[in-house]
Amino acid sequence: MITCYDGRNVQQIWPRVEKWLQDNGARLMRGNDSIDDVKRSIDESHSQLWVYESETALGIVVSQVVQYPRRKVCFIKFGTGYNAKEWAIAIIALIEKFAEHSDCGAVEICARPGWLKLLADAGYGSRHILLTKELGGST
Repeated sequence: MITCYDGRNVQQIWPRVEKWLQDNGARLMRGNDSIDDVKRSIDESHSQLWVYESETALGIVVSQVVQYPRRKVCFIKFGTGYNAKEWAIAIIALIEKFAEHSDCGAVEICARPGWLKLLADAGYGSRHILLTKELGGST
């Protein structure tokens, strides 16, 4: 089952997912956000928390609708969990429907290379490579 949480209902699930986000947060958020930033963004309904739960898998994905000058895009900031083969395509498909409903022109995913192979059957491909250079001695 996949559920989308925002500021109206995130408190129901936050205790269950907070540890997952904390444990994976520094790696997944790439220094762009803290766990508090993510929670605040969801609380204020600027981001969405998508959770897939079954007896054999857990998927946690955070998305955000971004308004660019020419269009809106649903940006999937990160995902974590276990047994992603069970939930990745299903959760992404639901996010795509949300994006269409939100008048987004695209869904963008910032993900590790393994996600490309996992989502190839769902129509995702690579047009660009996101390269980052950290400045000021941070890694």
